[in-house]
Amino acid sequence: MFFEFLYYQQIINNKIIMKPDHILETFLSWQNPAIFVFVFFIVISAIVILIKKDFIKPLKRRTEKLEDDNMRLMALFAELDPDPILRVDENGIIIKLNDPAKEILSLDVLGQKCDSIIPNYKELLKRTQISNEIVEIDGKHFTISLKENSLLEFVQIYLHDISNRIEQEKKIELYQENLRLLRIKLDNQNEKQRELIGQDLHDNIGNQISILKLSLQNFINNPETHKIDELYNKIDLLSDDVRGISHQLCPKILKEFGLVSALTQLVEVTTRNSNMNGRIINVNYEEIEDFNLTLGLLRICQEALSNIVKHSKCSEFEIQIAIEEGKLKLIISDNGVGISKEENKKPSLGLLNMEERSKSLLGIFEIDSIENEGTTIYLEFLLNREINHD
Repeated sequence: MFFEFLYYQQIINNKIIMKPDHILETFLSWQNPAIFVFVFFIVISAIVILIKKDFIKPLKRRTEKLEDDNMRLMALFAELDPDPILRVDENGIIIKLNDPAKEILSLDVLGQKCDSIIPNYKELLKRTQISNEIVEIDGKHFTISLKENSLLEFVQIYLHDISNRIEQEKKIELYQENLRLLRIKLDNQNEKQRELIGQDLHDNIGNQISILKLSLQNFINNPETHKIDELYNKIDLLSDDVRGISHQLCPKILKEFGLVSALTQLVEVTTRNSNMNGRIINVNYEEIEDFNLTLGLLRICQEALSNIVKHSKCSEFEIQIAIEEGKLKLIISDNGVGISKEENKKPSLGLLNMEERSKSLLGIFEIDSIENEGTTIYLEFLLNREINHD
């Protein structure tokens, strides 16, 4: 416009008198800047239109097609994913399941609202596209991830089965709780044992020492009226009581005659005090020098027979002991009621005590039980192995 103004101002200043034809010719000539600007605008517009038509639109279409192909390829990969995947449309309706999802979900869920499987689906979708929350479906636990595909107008729901992890975590929690209860039980047993020893020392040993002291005093005062044999008898009784307490703390028969003799005595005492028939089978067993190992095995067998008497309702039980290929093997079995599935999920403190004791001796502890058919405990220990007995 500025150029036009100058152009017409020049005409006025020069007082050029033109005829109408000359004016039209002059206006449409290249001397008119307006014509130049108009033509320039037309050319630029044409170039822009050509660029948009031949370059931008095809590029945009190729980009959209690439994104579409990519999304479809991702959807295809999702169908081959080993984890369950659900596809949900924009209305929250389940429209597709991959094969793993079909295994855990009924095909009846197709066409249903996703809320019927994942109650907080809408909340998860609003809050974030990707979620690591845990959901429970048909008794199994999954982490859930949501990915929205706005181009294809659906949401992909990825499920990752963590049921085994949850189960293991529950087992660990139960195991830790059982260990806590076991420690309490052992502490109570130790305290009870101290009380019994203290009571025995007070009632038996203390009483006999008092009597012996009085007898000695009487003997000193009147040696003619008191016989020395009576003092010896009282000393023998005192010695027997001390020996009995000592045997309770550390079985003498184990120390002097070995594990087989101690187990034989244990089986005989258990058989005599119950309505069960017990036996011990020695298969190529030779006494070993590791007293801590043999004492641990004796304690395990004592706990096992105590459990058999209390819970098994069996008519027969058996202990087998053998040494094979540098390993000491011990099998304790009965023909009782066995251990139910419910009891097996939460082992008794007695079983935990045996297991922990065998682990402390670096051994293998296994239980095989069939309901109403009996229970078998397998123990295996590698010989000539360094064990910390502290």
